[in-house]
Amino acid sequence: MRIVIADDVLKSQMQAYLALHRRHHCEIAEDRQTVVTLAREFRPDIILLAMGFDSHAQNGDWGDLVRELKQIAPNCRLIAISDTDIEGDAARMLGVSGVLRRPLRQQRLLALIGSGQEGIHAP
Repeated sequence: MRIVIADDVLKSQMQAYLALHRRHHCEIAEDRQTVVTLAREFRPDIILLAMGFDSHAQNGDWGDLVRELKQIAPNCRLIAISDTDIEGDAARMLGVSGVLRRPLRQQRLLALIGSGQEGIHAP
């Protein structure tokens, strides 16, 4: 499985992401342009996208990025990573495939990725 990880607080979630990396081909996106390029060229099965990712950029908000990624990679599962229930609700309204809450739990992350389930909310 091909996975793109776009998370501004990557280091604090490193243990969960390393477990994911050992099982799947992962690429890290450090900014908006990189996640867009990876969606086009790497053709991921899943994009893990933190709420507010690259929010300091001047080229649109998080919702715009979600809509752009859904156009570029319509068959890709887009999973939002949120800090609050309110953020998770907002992500669901944009039509993401699932929502994971921080702190990410390694087993839950691996279960979601491996399950192919959509619309899942992981506490």
